[in-house]
Amino acid sequence: MRRLDSSVTIFLLHDVGDEAGEFTRTNDIWVSAERFRSQMEFVGENFNVISMEALLSGDVPKRAALVTFDDGYVGTFKYGVPMLSQMGLPSTVFVNMAPVFQENYWAEQVFYLCDRVQSFREFLGQHPLTDKAHPQLSCTPELLEEYERQHGAAYLSGLDDYISPYVSAEELAEADEDPLLTLGSHLYTHYNVRNLSDSELASQYRRNFDELTKFKSHLPVFAFPFGHPESCFSMEQAAFLLNMGAGRLFTSWPQPNFTDDARVLDRIALLQRHERSSHIWFQVLKGPMLDMIGRSAPRWAYPQDEWQIDSTAKVDDDTRDHS
Repeated sequence: MRRLDSSVTIFLLHDVGDEAGEFTRTNDIWVSAERFRSQMEFVGENFNVISMEALLSGDVPKRAALVTFDDGYVGTFKYGVPMLSQMGLPSTVFVNMAPVFQENYWAEQVFYLCDRVQSFREFLGQHPLTDKAHPQLSCTPELLEEYERQHGAAYLSGLDDYISPYVSAEELAEADEDPLLTLGSHLYTHYNVRNLSDSELASQYRRNFDELTKFKSHLPVFAFPFGHPESCFSMEQAAFLLNMGAGRLFTSWPQPNFTDDARVLDRIALLQRHERSSHIWFQVLKGPMLDMIGRSAPRWAYPQDEWQIDSTAKVDDDTRDHS
């Protein structure tokens, strides 16, 4: 606990509310409004919750915490952000704008195909996958196009009922009036960064950044879709994004951060099953506890300011690929 006093604990949530869609419920990235309130009461009582602006400026007290959301679901803005504002707690939502504009629901699409469509699972079995245990992470737009050429797109008829609703552009503009809200980037489309070339990553990052700069609450911070180191992004890609101007990068690796000026920060997910304070404490402390008994979780050599790849990365669309 003493070491926690000098750390920054960043909590990660997704969808909030009792009307959650099938995707967020099925994949356990949803919490009810009642459960969310109790979780945030715990966080407010046991941590000093700070804003993203405070983190970036270095104004970090003892036992600091941030509350973040990924994706941009309706429930986040209908329940999560307003509830935090009522409690006087700031929050950051990392938004991917393609589903906000109803253009592309990549995460939902590949999870639906991998979980519900037998012909797609058989199709993937014919291709070498980087992550066979989690085929959703290995799927690419090119693979999906090839599948649809062979099998058609009839599966899309079942996708509408599977998708959890996203905030609209109008609702996002209304939320932008909340002084305790910060908007960050989550790519334009919810692609797995690990599957993207540098030019594709730069395009996706810039496109989302350009849309988000229309909101006064936007800051140049970025959360990796899916979020696990190595399987969802390489260290070279993290450095590439820092060189493109991202002020901080955020993962979904579940541990506190023991330095507040790190350029890449980990986040701890809170889920519906975390109903007691002991459950939340275990989520926060399991990494340090494993360290204490000599069973450390993997450690990642995250890039920092001194990492350099290409000084033209911010402006040059024809950047090199780092596989």
